[in-house]
Amino acid sequence: MIGEMKKRIAVAFDCSKPCELRVFAWLELFCLPASMITVMLIPVLLMNRYWWGGVIPIGVNICIKILLAAATGYITNYIAVEMLFKPYHESKRHVLSLLTFGYWSQGLIPRNKSKIGKQLGSEAETLVSPDQIANDLCKMVAGLLDDEKNLRSIECAIRDFLSSKEAQIVSTCLPAIEEMCVRKINEFVTSERIKLLWVDVIKPHLESEDTKEIVVKHFVSYLNLKVPDLMPSLKEEVRGFIYDFLQRNELFQSIAAAAMFVGYADASKSLADNIVDEAIDWEDVSKKICKKISDEQTLIKMKFEVDVMISKIEWWLSSESGVSQINKIAESSRAYIVENLTTWLRSDFKKLVSGVVRSESVWGYARNKLIPEVRPALEVWLKGPGKDLVLSKLNLSERIATAVDKLSVEEFHERVNSIAAQHLGAIQVLGYFLGAIVGVGVLVVG
Repeated sequence: MIGEMKKRIAVAFDCSKPCELRVFAWLELFCLPASMITVMLIPVLLMNRYWWGGVIPIGVNICIKILLAAATGYITNYIAVEMLFKPYHESKRHVLSLLTFGYWSQGLIPRNKSKIGKQLGSEAETLVSPDQIANDLCKMVAGLLDDEKNLRSIECAIRDFLSSKEAQIVSTCLPAIEEMCVRKINEFVTSERIKLLWVDVIKPHLESEDTKEIVVKHFVSYLNLKVPDLMPSLKEEVRGFIYDFLQRNELFQSIAAAAMFVGYADASKSLADNIVDEAIDWEDVSKKICKKISDEQTLIKMKFEVDVMISKIEWWLSSESGVSQINKIAESSRAYIVENLTTWLRSDFKKLVSGVVRSESVWGYARNKLIPEVRPALEVWLKGPGKDLVLSKLNLSERIATAVDKLSVEEFHERVNSIAAQHLGAIQVLGYFLGAIVGVGVLVVG
């Protein structure tokens, strides 16, 4: 009771409170002490009259009866309001329990708090349709995608969040990406796949007439370019061949010996030099070689050699040495690719993540292309499964019931008081004045 009086005093002197609330607070500050004083004076007046023989004046007697009726009205209403909440917890020693001989062991609201929560939840669903709330939420979500300002705000928030988490993103993703890349490289770079590359890609291309034509033409062009460079070597080869031939010819050697006898130099060398340097037109030889290389028959032979080369490669791939070599190639290729890939990831992956997070083109694509394409699908989802999901998660009645149930009785009393204290106080004050009116009426009738 003292705590309640302190609250009323605080309200009475608080100018920020509504005027009506302050008036009823002042009235309660009057009615409660007046009622208590009236009740306490009754025993004194009775003792004065019956034990001490005192005479109470008629006017005082009338006033006392009216005040007693008023006090009865106030105290009755005060006890009724108190019985709504007290005792907070079931007790046989609380004053209200003692006054009712143990019947009122707990307040009406504490005793039915869970039922009140369920009823409030049920009533809330009749006042505010969960289906309408879900519709409004879904429309709001879809509407966010139409507002450029909202999209910019969401983009900035996501970009700032991702920027602040770059180190964590790199440290989390990099090992997984490295492991995945190494696993895939080991799966794909194998001797079997190298053979499949030959069978499915390289060999069909080499066997096609167009490829053979290209290979032969490139080879012919290369040889034609190299013929002038080969002529000095060819001259020396011819010179050596002629010299060796003359050296082996017995008739020519007899003539050469006679020539040397009369003082001539080495006839074989001299003749070979004359033939090579004077008798042969090497420019014409070069042209004829180039012509021969470009001859149709030569081209056919070269194409045939391409087929021979393909057959040799085919045989080599199936041979024991070929299989061994292919395994070594696959192993060294895997090691090379893994080493270079992991080196690149560790040095540039952070830059890659940072570039993606800050890339205006990425966010521009998301804003201008991705979101407009996603929006229709999002609207369909929000009208169907999304709405059902919102309804299932919203569960308004259950939420209200759970929230009320979690409140302690004291907290629940405070919540009710914050809303209805003015009206509960009015009930008590009006009880005082109605009691006084009833007292006057009884006196008039009597």
